[in-house]
Amino acid sequence: MTRSAGGPVVAGHPPTGAAPEAGGVPGPLCRRVRAIAGAAAAELPPGPLLSEIHSVLDRLAEPGLRIAVGGRMKAGKSTLINALVGQEVAATAATECTLLVAWFRAGPQNRVVVHSTDGRRVETGARPGGGIPYELSGLGVPLEEIQELEVELANRRLAEYTIVDTPGVDSLSGLGDVAMAALARADALLYVMPHPGQGEQEALEALRRKASGSITAATVLGVLSRIDELGSGTGDPWPHARRIAGRYSRSLTGLVGTIVPVVGLLAQAAAGDGYTDDDTARIARLAATTEADLTEALYSGDAFLAWDAGPLPAGTAGACSACSAATASRRRSRPGTAAPAAARRC
Repeated sequence: MTRSAGGPVVAGHPPTGAAPEAGGVPGPLCRRVRAIAGAAAAELPPGPLLSEIHSVLDRLAEPGLRIAVGGRMKAGKSTLINALVGQEVAATAATECTLLVAWFRAGPQNRVVVHSTDGRRVETGARPGGGIPYELSGLGVPLEEIQELEVELANRRLAEYTIVDTPGVDSLSGLGDVAMAALARADALLYVMPHPGQGEQEALEALRRKASGSITAATVLGVLSRIDELGSGTGDPWPHARRIAGRYSRSLTGLVGTIVPVVGLLAQAAAGDGYTDDDTARIARLAATTEADLTEALYSGDAFLAWDAGPLPAGTAGACSACSAATASRRRSRPGTAAPAAARRC
């Protein structure tokens, strides 16, 4: 174990920055355990037991739950994280960032702390607005020497919970020791799956075996992501999504508590810091449009931007973040279909 200004840094242990003042007030049980652990730490000599006591104290200093997000590559994990945090902090493309464990937690300022495999703790600036830099070369540590990242954000939501982003792989059982240790130390796991099936069951079973009992159905929530891709991509996807979520909740009994459907892109746009009151006004004007006209206009981003007869003032359609998310998800779900008349004209 090595020591740093923020506390002990142990292979596979969560980073241990100071708890933000905005964190929740601990209950009587937590206060009692912290007092007992603190008294024990003051009397114990250096060694494994003291290290475990420090881990307990570090955990009690955190403001809320640790929520891990896992799943396969391109399942929509980063999009869900951005929605939970309320700002775009996780890379949504298949970049080097998606190969690392990242802890998103509240802090007094936006910064990134790199924990290296040799125990070093390197602090660096976050990208504009907060989050992991787009280019990892700016972190000051080669990718192969990075153990995990600690991403601090001046974010009120993270005063209630810490988000743990795990690498996306074809099977969660293939995660490395650092990622498995992060999952084992999480209080709950959001398992993201766009297309539940036999592969998800096998991955979850392998994950439980490798986690040595630290992950159970009581702590795993399945997330049916990208429901906008269900069916033909037209009409209301929610009834179909709820049926699928219910069916797979039953088939994965014992592995997940339940499965809930989400539209990640819309959640990221609506819950993100880029959504404004002006967007709400634009959505209200769009809601008053006829269904036929709106269906054609939302076929794709290009069709929406070229919608000259629409209710939005000229040049403002592209400024609506939720509209952009809706057209992107709709177009993605129907890649091979012919465009409606309005889209073909533009």
